[in-house]
Amino acid sequence: MANYYSFMITERTFNVEDPAAFEKELQQIGVAPDNWNQGLTYTKEPDGSFWVGGYDADLLVQDSECNEIEILPIIQKHMRSDSIGVIKQVGYEKLRDVTGYVMVFSKTQVKSTDLDRMELKLEEQLLLSRKRKFKLLSESVPTTNSKSDPASQLSQSLSPLKASVNLGHNNVKRKS
Repeated sequence: MANYYSFMITERTFNVEDPAAFEKELQQIGVAPDNWNQGLTYTKEPDGSFWVGGYDADLLVQDSECNEIEILPIIQKHMRSDSIGVIKQVGYEKLRDVTGYVMVFSKTQVKSTDLDRMELKLEEQLLLSRKRKFKLLSESVPTTNSKSDPASQLSQSLSPLKASVNLGHNNVKRKS
């Protein structure tokens, strides 16, 4: 895509076991601290947790020999086992294409989704909801055959009442 712009943030910072070793490995592959001009950067927060992101940033960087290096496995290798991180990215190209994803990760697992998958999931939920609604409506609307028309249904449901209730009007003597 030509003229594609993106921004990536760490929504929830993550903790690492050895901050100095983590910073050293990031710097060896060209990820600089607090470099907001362009590309992937990182920040060490006062509590020792880390933030990664930046303008036109991605979880892939190129080393000095133009080899692509994935950042997430590096983060996971250094993460504490009790830490969870959340990274979000949004991007666009001249209002023709808007993309985005969210990734939740731990030392051993990654869960993610993007806007396109979420759109399909929400559409499916709405369609299923409509189908359920129409199914319930069709089940509750009586058909017009003689056995199940509303008058027959009402008569059938009231017949046990008629048999068990003595309305008393047959036993009333009229005065002349």
